[in-house]
Amino acid sequence: MQEDKKLRLQELLEQQKQRIYNAKINDQKEYILKEIPQFHQHYQFADKEDIIKLKMFLKSLPTLISIRLDFSQLPIWHVIKSFKDINDHFNVWICFLSGLPELFELYPYGDIQDFINDFDSWQYISPYLILVCDNFKDFIFIDDEKKMIQSQNT
Repeated sequence: MQEDKKLRLQELLEQQKQRIYNAKINDQKEYILKEIPQFHQHYQFADKEDIIKLKMFLKSLPTLISIRLDFSQLPIWHVIKSFKDINDHFNVWICFLSGLPELFELYPYGDIQDFINDFDSWQYISPYLILVCDNFKDFIFIDDEKKMIQSQNT
């Protein structure tokens, strides 16, 4: 009987932790929606399947040194001088590299041109970002000084 109570208490504690965690994630979603007023017109959040793909991709990237990538381990990359160098329309996943841990669980998705238009707001949310392309191979890293490094042929 005592063991049943311990198990039940453990189960209730786990459920409470999950509710608190979900509430924190929802708080971060609300924060993003507040900072990006047109979010629902231009972006969407990743579903569970895409989150798994994104996490696998991010784990495959060169070592993160603090919040920066070790670019010496990338075979092909180049610096983007300005957003003006990106004229194309293609979709990207926005991955946050700084902020609250719950922010790392949210992956907005949208057109690169919309991201460029909203860039100051995105950088306010997190100064370090990785934009992952649809192919889950190419990406653009952006740091707090707005330095952009592009992998392969995004």
